[in-house]
Amino acid sequence: MAYSSYDKPGEFFGAGYTLGSSIVGLTTATEGANPILTQLTDTDANATTGQTQQVCLAIADALYQKLLAIDAANRPTNMAITRQSSVDDTTSTRTISYVMTFKADASALTTVRPEA
Repeated sequence: MAYSSYDKPGEFFGAGYTLGSSIVGLTTATEGANPILTQLTDTDANATTGQTQQVCLAIADALYQKLLAIDAANRPTNMAITRQSSVDDTTSTRTISYVMTFKADASALTTVRPEA
């Protein structure tokens, strides 16, 4: 891929990203061709019977994997994501932690104001 700043959603997410009627769309693993949320099925994402934890985990991991897939020299300088995983030896419970850092210039923000 030619150099890109990856600062546009279409560049960063690729073919599985859509925007229509004020609704952002990220394809699930059920899509098959261009899934962005590769760990999420339509069943887990169902608005009434799905699992919120699965949706959140899939979004966090998709962001992490998308950023990781970009060559280090081409990664956006205004965001970083790290991931840690651990297993409790007693309960065999796995914990995954993501730390997401976004540098936001207040003059560049249009509607999202984290300080508000």
